[in-house]
Amino acid sequence: MTNKFNQIIKNIKKIEKQLKILKKHVKIYNIRNREGIKMNQNIKNNNEKVNVFDVVNYLLKHFDTDKYKITNMKINKLLYYIQGHYIAKCNKPLFLEPIEAWMFGPVISHIYGEFFNFVNNPIPNNYICEGKTGNEINQETQEFIKKTLNNYINLSSYDLSVKTHNEKPWKNAYNPRKKWKNNIITHHSLKEFFAKEQKEENKHESK
Repeated sequence: MTNKFNQIIKNIKKIEKQLKILKKHVKIYNIRNREGIKMNQNIKNNNEKVNVFDVVNYLLKHFDTDKYKITNMKINKLLYYIQGHYIAKCNKPLFLEPIEAWMFGPVISHIYGEFFNFVNNPIPNNYICEGKTGNEINQETQEFIKKTLNNYINLSSYDLSVKTHNEKPWKNAYNPRKKWKNNIITHHSLKEFFAKEQKEENKHESK
């Protein structure tokens, strides 16, 4: 009887801990959602050619989200890899929105907020982000994105999360004692890491 009681207490404490974490995430989302509304307006008003919402809209239009299980978690990881490889190749970012090191890997907070309500379900292919600039991604960049995603699109959200945890950009930026918005994965760290990755890939291709 004592063992059963102890187990019940243990389970209750576990549930309380999970609820505490969930409340923290909801609080963070609500704050970021308010910030996101303001940022989205700023994004629409600036003069950059494309932003992260344009890239997301391109992905949703050209990749079957049900087939590839493109959830909120997965699309954030794909954006991280697209940005990393693009910076390494072109010496400039594809989009300006910061990538943050969260508990489960790289996240762009405004994209996380955009798809928060989908939880772990695939994002519909007909979804269109309102924060887009409306500018088309040029053909060369489209081909670059497709080529880059060949290495990642078939991986699950979980596998991508684990993969990012083993890479320097996330490892060097993540600090559980800091607020996530302060754990920025810098362009420099992305360039340094993915330049080495591309160099290794080129070696294998030349053999």
